[in-house]
Amino acid sequence: MKLKSVLGLLLLTFVLQSCNDNIRTPLNVVDTKPPMRAVYSEIQSRIFNAKCTTSGCHGPNEAFPNLTIGNSYSDLTSKKSPLFGVIAIKPGDADNSNFIKKLLGTASGEIMPTKSSGFSTLSKSEIDSIKTWVNNGAINN
Repeated sequence: MKLKSVLGLLLLTFVLQSCNDNIRTPLNVVDTKPPMRAVYSEIQSRIFNAKCTTSGCHGPNEAFPNLTIGNSYSDLTSKKSPLFGVIAIKPGDADNSNFIKKLLGTASGEIMPTKSSGFSTLSKSEIDSIKTWVNNGAINN
């Protein structure tokens, strides 16, 4: 009986949360999705769309880079950051890419995503997927 009550409460919570236009992943939720593949389209949907653009940080008319679909690839791979004066991603060189350093907290400024965004920092597997994508040439796939 307790299990049914808990499952019902979880279902109700999910339904109510899905009505919210600005859904954020609580800091203590364990991600049960399958491992992320190291391809740009999956990074876009599972990280940029889910965390970076919905947080009010990296959408249109917000902080550089614009990580929305259709803008993120060029902003990351070909435009210099107005703040740092460098291109965020160096294809084939994740260790020297400022974007990776921001995710790891080894670049100047705050680690991304910031605590104020409401999201936890990326998991090791998420960062490893992005690093692999970068090291494989940061292909727009």
